[in-house]
Amino acid sequence: MMPIAIGILVGAVLRSVVKSDALCFALIAIVSVPYGLLTHNLLTRYWRKQDGEKR
Repeated sequence: MMPIAIGILVGAVLRSVVKSDALCFALIAIVSVPYGLLTHNLLTRYWRKQDGEKR
């Protein structure tokens, strides 16, 4: 729940500072895509480890 609230707060602050919609979208994409990929990789590695321990 907390990461969602932080994301909304950061988006609101960024939107108040950056008036251009395209620039705001680009900045959010630059920040969120790498962290999304990192989270996906870490979760996939964790799930594989869990599956390996069950066998």
